Amino acid sequence: MARKLRAPKTDKPKKSGKTKSAPLLLGSASDEIVKETYDRALKAKLAAEKAAKDAEPYKAEIKSAEGVFRAVLKDGKKKGVDPDDILWRLAQRSRSPEEIDKETKRRNRLAFLTNLPIGTQLGMFEDGKTTIATAIENANSPDGEQAAHQAGYDAGKAGKGITTNPYPLESAAFDAFEKGWGKQQSERALSMGGNGKSKSASAEATAH
Repeated sequence: MARKLRAPKTDKPKKSGKTKSAPLLLGSASDEIVKETYDRALKAKLAAEKAAKDAEPYKAEIKSAEGVFRAVLKDGKKKGVDPDDILWRLAQRSRSPEEIDKETKRRNRLAFLTNLPIGTQLGMFEDGKTTIATAIENANSPDGEQAAHQAGYDAGKAGKGITTNPYPLESAAFDAFEKGWGKQQSERALSMGGNGKSKSASAEATAH
């Protein structure tokens, strides 16, 4: 008699008889934590809903005020004012001069370290560290005029024009800056064998 062929045996994983436990519906937190979290979330949600309800009568007024604000920016843009500049200035209202100066210094340092061209850096001077905010702050110090004079001298040394003077017009610091700038230009002209003023310095001063 012909023998029947049997299918080869395969190794099947044996059942251990153990079943996996279902995951906790609320995670591994204790009942107290779950209840506390719910109570806090409910309180916060109710407060948010109440605030939204209380603000309902003012939504039209708020929308109207925002529309006026956008219209002002749009009108300024037509006249050549960059809206981003206005938005930036408005955002600085709650910041101190020190905070703004520190931010400018950080950005200046980044520009300097990454070889951003001097003319496009945020600071006044070639070192990429001295900022306009710092110069103005120095002008308000007891040695303000001296600092402004040095700032003007450094500006001239860095190749900046006299029109980079950041100080208020007709102020003592403004005049000191110009004197410092003029002094450096005279020194430069003398070092080049000139008669006290270079052509560029004279042209800049005349234009100013």
